[in-house]
Amino acid sequence: MASKAHEFSLWRENTPVPKSYNPNVVPGIRTQATPLLSASKVVERLNTGVHAQAASHFGAFYSSELGGIVTDPALMVVHMDDHMVHRGHSVFDTASIVHGHVYQLDRHLARFQASAEAAGLSMPYSMEKVTRVILDTAAAS
Repeated sequence: MASKAHEFSLWRENTPVPKSYNPNVVPGIRTQATPLLSASKVVERLNTGVHAQAASHFGAFYSSELGGIVTDPALMVVHMDDHMVHRGHSVFDTASIVHGHVYQLDRHLARFQASAEAAGLSMPYSMEKVTRVILDTAAAS
Protein backbone atom coordinates (compact mmCIF):
# COMPACT_ATOMS: atom_id res chain seq x y z
CA MET A 1 0.00 0.00 0.00
CA ALA A 2 1.43 3.35 -1.04
CA SER A 3 1.78 6.00 1.64
CA LYS A 4 -0.56 8.95 1.40
CA ALA A 5 1.20 12.26 0.86
CA HIS A 6 -1.28 14.15 3.04
CA GLU A 7 -0.72 12.03 6.14
CA PHE A 8 1.78 13.47 8.58
CA SER A 9 3.99 11.23 10.61
CA LEU A 10 6.62 11.83 13.24
CA TRP A 11 8.69 9.26 11.45
CA ARG A 12 8.90 11.23 8.19
CA GLU A 13 10.56 14.23 9.74
CA ASN A 14 13.99 14.41 11.23
CA THR A 15 12.95 16.18 14.43
CA PRO A 16 15.69 16.92 16.95
CA VAL A 17 15.26 15.25 20.32
CA PRO A 18 14.99 17.76 23.20
CA LYS A 19 17.95 17.85 25.60
CA SER A 20 15.65 16.88 28.47
CA TYR A 21 14.40 13.72 26.72
CA ASN A 22 15.13 10.53 28.66
CA PRO A 23 14.27 7.29 26.79
CA ASN A 24 14.49 5.30 30.03
CA VAL A 25 11.51 7.05 31.64
CA VAL A 26 8.99 5.14 29.51
CA PRO A 27 11.04 2.77 27.35
CA GLY A 28 9.78 2.18 23.85
CA ILE A 29 6.95 4.69 24.04
CA ARG A 30 8.56 7.76 22.52
CA THR A 31 11.30 7.40 19.99
CA GLN A 32 11.22 10.93 18.58
CA ALA A 33 10.20 14.30 19.91
CA THR A 34 6.76 15.56 18.94
CA PRO A 35 7.26 18.51 16.59
CA LEU A 36 6.50 21.99 17.92
CA LEU A 37 5.14 23.70 14.81
CA SER A 38 5.76 27.31 13.86
CA ALA A 39 2.99 29.33 12.22
CA SER A 40 4.71 28.99 8.84
CA LYS A 41 4.95 25.20 9.29
CA VAL A 42 1.24 25.03 10.14
CA VAL A 43 0.38 26.98 6.97
CA GLU A 44 2.67 24.70 4.97
CA ARG A 45 0.95 21.61 6.40
CA LEU A 46 -2.50 23.06 5.78
CA ASN A 47 -1.53 23.60 2.14
CA THR A 48 0.07 20.19 1.63
CA GLY A 49 -2.29 18.18 3.82
CA VAL A 50 -5.38 18.47 1.63
CA HIS A 51 -6.40 15.28 -0.17
CA ALA A 52 -6.23 15.27 -3.96
CA GLN A 53 -10.01 15.31 -4.50
CA ALA A 54 -10.69 18.19 -2.12
CA ALA A 55 -10.79 20.87 -4.81
CA SER A 56 -13.40 18.96 -6.80
CA HIS A 57 -15.48 18.04 -3.74
CA PHE A 58 -15.47 21.30 -1.75
CA GLY A 59 -16.24 24.46 -3.68
CA ALA A 60 -16.64 27.00 -0.89
CA PHE A 61 -16.83 27.22 2.90
CA TYR A 62 -18.24 29.95 5.11
CA SER A 63 -16.00 30.55 8.11
CA SER A 64 -17.68 32.32 10.99
CA GLU A 65 -14.21 32.61 12.54
CA LEU A 66 -12.93 34.58 9.56
CA GLY A 67 -16.26 36.27 8.81
CA GLY A 68 -16.31 35.26 5.17
CA ILE A 69 -16.15 32.63 2.47
CA VAL A 70 -13.01 30.73 1.52
CA THR A 71 -12.57 28.61 -1.60
CA ASP A 72 -9.18 27.07 -0.83
CA PRO A 73 -9.80 23.64 0.77
CA ALA A 74 -6.68 24.10 2.93
CA LEU A 75 -8.46 26.99 4.68
CA MET A 76 -11.73 25.12 5.28
CA VAL A 77 -11.09 24.48 8.95
CA VAL A 78 -13.04 24.76 12.18
CA HIS A 79 -11.28 26.48 15.07
CA MET A 80 -10.53 24.37 18.13
CA ASP A 81 -12.33 26.96 20.25
CA ASP A 82 -15.60 26.39 18.38
CA HIS A 83 -18.44 25.30 20.68
CA MET A 84 -19.02 22.31 18.40
CA VAL A 85 -15.47 21.09 18.98
CA HIS A 86 -14.93 21.63 22.69
CA ARG A 87 -18.50 21.02 23.89
CA GLY A 88 -19.87 18.71 21.21
CA HIS A 89 -22.94 20.91 20.72
CA SER A 90 -23.87 21.46 17.11
CA VAL A 91 -26.57 21.23 14.50
CA PHE A 92 -25.95 20.75 10.83
CA ASP A 93 -27.81 20.00 7.64
CA THR A 94 -26.74 19.33 4.09
CA ALA A 95 -28.40 20.38 0.86
CA SER A 96 -27.76 19.77 -2.80
CA ILE A 97 -27.10 22.45 -5.36
CA VAL A 98 -29.02 21.54 -8.51
CA HIS A 99 -28.48 23.66 -11.63
CA GLY A 100 -27.26 26.54 -9.50
CA HIS A 101 -30.12 26.41 -6.99
CA VAL A 102 -30.05 25.15 -3.41
CA TYR A 103 -32.57 22.31 -3.53
CA GLN A 104 -35.48 22.79 -1.08
CA LEU A 105 -33.59 25.44 0.88
CA ASP A 106 -36.68 26.51 2.86
CA ARG A 107 -37.22 22.94 4.12
CA HIS A 108 -33.55 22.59 5.07
CA LEU A 109 -33.60 25.90 6.94
CA ALA A 110 -36.80 24.99 8.80
CA ARG A 111 -35.31 21.65 9.85
CA PHE A 112 -32.05 23.35 10.84
CA GLN A 113 -33.86 25.93 12.99
CA ALA A 114 -36.08 23.27 14.61
CA SER A 115 -33.02 21.12 15.38
CA ALA A 116 -31.22 24.07 16.99
CA GLU A 117 -34.26 24.85 19.14
CA ALA A 118 -34.67 21.18 20.15
CA ALA A 119 -30.98 21.03 21.11
CA GLY A 120 -31.27 24.23 23.15
CA LEU A 121 -28.84 26.11 20.92
CA SER A 122 -29.42 29.77 20.18
CA MET A 123 -28.85 30.89 16.62
CA PRO A 124 -25.97 33.36 16.37
CA TYR A 125 -27.51 34.88 13.22
CA SER A 126 -31.01 35.66 12.02
CA MET A 127 -32.50 33.21 9.53
CA GLU A 128 -32.25 35.95 6.90
CA LYS A 129 -28.49 36.17 7.53
CA VAL A 130 -28.16 32.35 7.46
CA THR A 131 -30.04 32.27 4.14
CA ARG A 132 -27.83 35.02 2.70
CA VAL A 133 -24.63 33.23 3.81
CA ILE A 134 -25.81 29.93 2.32
CA LEU A 135 -26.75 31.52 -1.00
CA ASP A 136 -23.50 33.49 -1.19
CA THR A 137 -21.46 30.38 -0.31
CA ALA A 138 -23.33 28.32 -2.91
CA ALA A 139 -22.68 31.04 -5.50
CA ALA A 140 -18.97 31.08 -4.62
CA SER A 141 -18.73 27.35 -5.17
